[in-house]
Amino acid sequence: MSGLLRKTPNIIRQMCRTGKRQNVDVQRRSVTGSRTTRPDVLPAMTHLRPFTAYSSPFRISSCSKSWNPHHVTQKTLTRLYSEKTAPGPITKRPLKSSRTKQPSRSNLPFLSKTEDVMRCTAFATADEFHLGTLCHDLASHGYNELPSLPRDASNVLLVGVKNVSKEQDSGAIFFFREGAVVFWNIEESTLKHVMQILERHEIQPYEVALVHWENEELNYSFGEGHTRLVKGEIVLEAQLEADDLILQKFAFSNALCLSVKLAMWESTLDIFVESIQSIPEMLKSRKKVKLSHDDVMQKIGELFALR
Repeated sequence: MSGLLRKTPNIIRQMCRTGKRQNVDVQRRSVTGSRTTRPDVLPAMTHLRPFTAYSSPFRISSCSKSWNPHHVTQKTLTRLYSEKTAPGPITKRPLKSSRTKQPSRSNLPFLSKTEDVMRCTAFATADEFHLGTLCHDLASHGYNELPSLPRDASNVLLVGVKNVSKEQDSGAIFFFREGAVVFWNIEESTLKHVMQILERHEIQPYEVALVHWENEELNYSFGEGHTRLVKGEIVLEAQLEADDLILQKFAFSNALCLSVKLAMWESTLDIFVESIQSIPEMLKSRKKVKLSHDDVMQKIGELFALR
């Protein structure tokens, strides 16, 4: 019995040396992807569990210093961690361009005095017009109302103008109660004068710079055949009667009115979105939103007003 006790330390040291060699062998085969198992290793692995952990071969490899730890660390990282791209810098929304097809008068070709091409211009200046008071104010300045529109067009005021830009057509101005005005063959000085008169009869007017930025301009002329729109230019039938010609101008004016009004509504919506742009960013980053109850109710009211 005493001899057996004396041999016990030597047996334990021999088992530890054998376990270390087999442990390194297990590490090499686990990293290289080998799926073969030697029968003489499995018993050793069973006996060596109290000395060495085998739950993760990558942890053993990263701690081992006996063979190429850099290679093992690189393979471990590529398998345990996925690549994450850093978020890019937050850029401010660029300035939006005009929503109308021709936002500037300089976009249209220059109209010389010898050409038979005239100009039609549309503006949206306010949410609504007082057509009753506007009609009396225009009459006091020499602009007469034309009774050429049908009875169902009660929300439209048609005014005739003597100072025309070209002699090929008479001047006409369509005022829509929705806050839009369309000029047909009106010279520049008369247009500015009418716009000044219009300012006194606007309900919730828009910014002047935005009004002139979101305008709509089209060239028009007279030609053979039916009235049509060709490459952004209106061609009116030359043989039409005066009343029929007014009705066709009214149809185009109604479309231009909707175009400029839609552009103004979209611009107003953009301004509202810009005012609350920081709120989603703060919520996404889990920051506290610094808005009182009154501020929230004000934003809700602005949103309903846009509807």
